[in-house]
Amino acid sequence: MKQLFRLFVLLLSSVVLAVSCQQAPFLTMSGPRTFNFTRDGGTQSFTFTCNRDWSASSTESWVTLSPSSGTAADGGITVKITCSANTTYDVRTATITVRAEELCETITVTQDTGIGLIVSPTSFDLTNAAQEIEVEVQKNVQYAVTIDEASKSWISQKGTKALSSEKVSFSIAANETYDNREGKITFKQTDGDLVQTVTVKQSQTDGLIVPEENREYNVDRDGDTISIPVQTNVELEVVIPEEAKEWIKRVDSAPTKGLLSEIVYLEVAENTTYYNRDANVVIKKNGGSLAENILIKQAQTDALFIADESKDYSIGSKGGDVTVNVFHNIPFEVDKTNLPDWIAIKTDDKDAYNVTITVSIKENSMYKGRSASITIKGGDLSDSFTINEHQVDIVYTDISEYKAGWKGGDYSIKIYSNVDYSLEKPEWVAQKSESSADEDPLKVTEVFFSIGENLDYAKEGQIIIKWNNEGNDEVNYVSLLQENCTVSLSEPGGLLDEISTDRINKIRVITLIGGLNGSDIVTVRRMSNLVHLDMSDAHIVEGGAAYYNEYVTENNIIGRDMFRNCFQENEATIILPQDVIEIQLQAFSGCHKLVSISLPNKLRILGDYTFPGCWILKDITLPEGLTHIGLGAFDYCRAIEEITIPSTVQKIDSYAFRDCTSLVKIKLKALPTTLTSVGSDLFVVRQNARQIYDSAMLYIPKGTLDSYYYTDFGNFKTIVEE
Repeated sequence: MKQLFRLFVLLLSSVVLAVSCQQAPFLTMSGPRTFNFTRDGGTQSFTFTCNRDWSASSTESWVTLSPSSGTAADGGITVKITCSANTTYDVRTATITVRAEELCETITVTQDTGIGLIVSPTSFDLTNAAQEIEVEVQKNVQYAVTIDEASKSWISQKGTKALSSEKVSFSIAANETYDNREGKITFKQTDGDLVQTVTVKQSQTDGLIVPEENREYNVDRDGDTISIPVQTNVELEVVIPEEAKEWIKRVDSAPTKGLLSEIVYLEVAENTTYYNRDANVVIKKNGGSLAENILIKQAQTDALFIADESKDYSIGSKGGDVTVNVFHNIPFEVDKTNLPDWIAIKTDDKDAYNVTITVSIKENSMYKGRSASITIKGGDLSDSFTINEHQVDIVYTDISEYKAGWKGGDYSIKIYSNVDYSLEKPEWVAQKSESSADEDPLKVTEVFFSIGENLDYAKEGQIIIKWNNEGNDEVNYVSLLQENCTVSLSEPGGLLDEISTDRINKIRVITLIGGLNGSDIVTVRRMSNLVHLDMSDAHIVEGGAAYYNEYVTENNIIGRDMFRNCFQENEATIILPQDVIEIQLQAFSGCHKLVSISLPNKLRILGDYTFPGCWILKDITLPEGLTHIGLGAFDYCRAIEEITIPSTVQKIDSYAFRDCTSLVKIKLKALPTTLTSVGSDLFVVRQNARQIYDSAMLYIPKGTLDSYYYTDFGNFKTIVEE
């Protein structure tokens, strides 16, 4: 272990000694630090020594170095400086930097200016007007200006402005000839070979002449090709107005140089319109403003005609004015020969081409229409139009209302008309046939119908007769009413004979009038599809067969089990006789589809379990005068939402509204002094005894809360006195 430590100490000492003996970096330049090159450029070199890796760079791209980097060397290091030719007109300078680690040396390189002569611009394109131009000269030599001999008559030098660069001015005379011209100005180095040339181009004086006598042309309606002589030295453009391009077009044209004659041909199409027309055609220099106007006029096509889309004019039977529009470009008149006395005519000019003829027509009081033809004439042209006055339209029937019994039958109506009409009828009315006869001026049609028996609600409808009366839709109606199955019994017990056995299961709606005994109630109970039973004008009377088990009818009483288990197929409504005073035990028990029942005002007693199991019974009003609501009277009537207990009720037996789970509002109008007997659990629910007591609102007469508190009404969570 000691030997290993000694070896480590010896090695560490050797490293420290080697580091302490390493030579410090140096960079030494020899020779000049500034180099100058002529404008032609060339190559020179500089020398230096260093003991580290080195690099050399120039600040300007026109100076390049070779080599530009290297490693330490024992002797001197030589780098070539190459300078490109100077094509600018300024002296230029660059800096060379040599680096070795943190050491740095610089060398400056300069180069003499170049020699040049530049003019700008080198060409001018001028108009023919007199004007001046300036040529900018950039130079570092002496120069002379020369104008070519052929151009000295119109180009002359004005002088030189001494600015940062010289500007030489020249005067350009106006070109009054009809040809373009071109001159050259030369700038030449006086003691060398540098030359710059400026080209001056000047445009001609444009010429475009149309003789006075050729500036207007009259062309007949058939059209023609016209020739327009033009003296010009420019390329021609013919401008035809947009609205005239349909009838004028250029058919021949050729560009011209020099002031020469040219023919412009224009083709004028046939004028098929009824108007004179003209257009200003412009012959002009293409792209310039030099122009001549040519007026072209063309004659019309003669015309006289009715200008409206149709020449048949119709008016209603009340008469009035009809306006007829006439187009003309020749004189004309209306032929009034043989005009009927119910027509009068006057004319009004609208403009030079349009005339309005107003035809005044008297009222037609007849059931037939009338017409007249009217002619207009002018020269060899003529046209005509027809006035049609409508008849007095009429459609009516011999009756306005039909009433049909519930057993139906055959019926007919007569329709008197002088116009076409359509007939609509209810689907429960069948049209069998019709017959027609003409009774001038009207047509008489007898239409035969058949109406079947009605075992449902009363039907109302219309036979609708529609027609068009001078543009207005008209309608006539024959009202139809078919009563529902209504049976008025002269003697109790005859209901089955009135409706027959084969109708019992078809009747849905029935109204009963007169006395009903047990036999009649049996017939009603057999009506399995009944949805509406109206007994408001009937009376329950004693007698007849037992209607259920051994039970028989009593006067003015809905007896025990009278309608038990009826109304189980279809939702149904019942209107009870107005003189019923009592409904006995289970009278409507099990009427699962009974929705609504109308109780009479004379009703005094609702017996025990009157409506148990009437699941969807919702529409029921207890009449004022009712004194007794029996045990479980509305048991399991789950659809009733509101119930009002009349002020006349004296007794409510237990469970009266048991399991009425939809109840949300109970209004108790009876005072405690009147309602002396209140049973228990009136509103109890079998699965949740307090459901209604906790959720429904109980309204009682003001000041009665204390009196009702210890009755079953006191169990309600929310009680409002009103």
